[in-house]
Amino acid sequence: MNLVIGRERATMSMRSALLLHSIFVLFTFCFQGVEMNSAEDRLLTDLFSNYSTITRPVEDVQSTVPVSFFMAILQLIDIDEKMQVIKSNVWMYQEWDDYRLRWNPADYNNITLLVVPVSYIWNPDTSLLNSAEGDSEGYPRVHLAYLDVQIFSVCHIIKVTPGILRTPA
Repeated sequence: MNLVIGRERATMSMRSALLLHSIFVLFTFCFQGVEMNSAEDRLLTDLFSNYSTITRPVEDVQSTVPVSFFMAILQLIDIDEKMQVIKSNVWMYQEWDDYRLRWNPADYNNITLLVVPVSYIWNPDTSLLNSAEGDSEGYPRVHLAYLDVQIFSVCHIIKVTPGILRTPA
């Protein structure tokens, strides 16, 4: 009988220890999340408190902003031989630097990447000029208001815009 009671106590002690360990791990993650959020909040406040989305990211007004652009074709949806139009599903990538969006990760809990709505930052005015769409010149614009952009601590920005393009063959 004592042996059974001893096993039950040992099992209860192990369950209690496991429960306490689980609670400790849960609180640790919760408090780490609070710490990371506060560091991220501080970083967002520091970066965007005096940021203007209409000002080009150049220190000299005579300078231009180099923007890299490339496109990945994910799928050829249709080829209309009669109209000589190709319809494709693409991702358009744009990359540039904005010196105003640089930070030291050590000051912000080692955060090296932020993902923010595209409306938070300056965006290049980019259009695809060789389109089969006849509605407007410069269609389609390479901008969607609901996108997010990636901002790296070294002031590098990556914007990925998905799209369906109709281009002349």
